[in-house]
Amino acid sequence: FGGLRDRAITYGVFGGTPRYLAAIDSEQPLARNIQNLLLAPTGEVRTLVETALDQEEGLREVAKYRGTLRAVAQGRTLSNEIADLTGLENDRALRLKLDRLIELGYLETRQNIDAKASDPIRYYVADPAFRFYQRFVEPNTSTLARYEPDHVWTQAVEPHLDTYLGHEFERIARQAYDRLAQQLGLPLVEKWGKWEGKDRDRESLEIDIVARLLQGGLMTGSIKWNRSPIGSDVHRTHLNMLERASTAGRKWAHQALREDAPILYVAAGGFTPAFIKTIEEANRPIILWTLDDIYHP
Repeated sequence: FGGLRDRAITYGVFGGTPRYLAAIDSEQPLARNIQNLLLAPTGEVRTLVETALDQEEGLREVAKYRGTLRAVAQGRTLSNEIADLTGLENDRALRLKLDRLIELGYLETRQNIDAKASDPIRYYVADPAFRFYQRFVEPNTSTLARYEPDHVWTQAVEPHLDTYLGHEFERIARQAYDRLAQQLGLPLVEKWGKWEGKDRDRESLEIDIVARLLQGGLMTGSIKWNRSPIGSDVHRTHLNMLERASTAGRKWAHQALREDAPILYVAAGGFTPAFIKTIEEANRPIILWTLDDIYHP
């Protein structure tokens, strides 16, 4: 397999763990590798993922750790939600398990950029291979035991893969920025974040990038796992969301609307001429990246 899109999908599915990547057969199409390595009951990467916690030195009560990880993968991101699904107590012992899973690289935490110290911590699965396993393999275990993996791929995985990769592409974009910022003379990021909340009319807002810069100020942005070039409406929508967040009293949004506040747009499928023209006419620093910019700067 080849191409930059396949390269991004490979990371979004297998992550960067050398043992997982070493199992990939470059002579086979990417879809076939995913089927053979992660969907098939005896798939090498599937086996490694399923037994990873068992191999962790000194880890006791592995079943409880596995249940905790599964609960987070199913969308229970708050400790009380994890406790409800697993049957564990929402106490110090659970928090210690969550901290241990973070230390081992299985979980990560995220909060809005303006979160207060008292705001609840949300937990997410950190490793791409584990996220893929929990999203597509775990729910289809019995089906995969009865049918060939290529049939399950066609009906249960491939139709949803682009939506799934949208979230993974955000991680790829952040990592690429950190890798290339110094080389390209871009402002360094002190802390990556995003923002989810409501505007004054209680309508939902979600901004992919709200990053605090090392030199001060904020960079916001939008990440798109698109196949066709995105139009100028994406830029207008982004500015509109910043306006709505600012009107709702979010100080960071007011700061992000300043003309010297940079915006980062990353679009896997590129940009339309209308988008480029809109950006050229904007009186502010704007960074545009495609897959080619990420992999061949």
